[in-house]
Amino acid sequence: KPTRAEFAAGGDDLLVGDRSGALRSLDPARGQAQLLHRYQAPVERLTPVPGRPWVIAASDRVVDLWDLERGTSRPLPGHTLQVNMIHASADGRRAVTSGRDNVLRVFDLDTGVTLYAITPTLLVSSATLADDGQMLAASAHDGAILLWDLGGGPEARLEPRVMLGHDDEVQVLRFAADGRSLLTIDRSGRAIRWTDALPRDPAAVRAWVAAHHDPLAGAPAVHLGCVPPTP
Repeated sequence: KPTRAEFAAGGDDLLVGDRSGALRSLDPARGQAQLLHRYQAPVERLTPVPGRPWVIAASDRVVDLWDLERGTSRPLPGHTLQVNMIHASADGRRAVTSGRDNVLRVFDLDTGVTLYAITPTLLVSSATLADDGQMLAASAHDGAILLWDLGGGPEARLEPRVMLGHDDEVQVLRFAADGRSLLTIDRSGRAIRWTDALPRDPAAVRAWVAAHHDPLAGAPAVHLGCVPPTP
């Protein structure tokens, strides 16, 4: 029984994973299916990489980057427990994963190298990268939003800004195209748009962090009101 199915960006081939652990590439026009790999556990996540013929597959704690044009894969290593979240940046260069170990891992998709491994103090339920992969946001189960500037040096990555405004679990977490604002929508339907007033220059970011140790420095700039929650 299929558990996940995704098209690669701009491609016709469909990647399908099932409960037996089989990962297949389907050509809908020809009606042909090719077995790419058989994992030891069900395929739980398939995430297309924007602008590239790649799909990221996760089965338990195994995460692979599949190139559908070549039919080859490369591991994204380091996961110690089941992975339940994958997001690829819009520029196709980075991806963030998280799972039961509550570690946010950011990968360089061209090399497969782990760029950052961040363990939040709060239990996170989802995460997203800005289009250029330089900003990382995560939502905690209690509704708190965590924000890291990955280009801001070690200090900015050590302590995220914790933004409070939701009283329920956040189900939608999206950066604007320029990475300067973040839209969140919780399970009750409340939507908040958060703006980012931090400078982009790494030295300026470090100076800002040195002057602002309060983790509650981030604050919602605009409340958009209630909208229907995402199913």
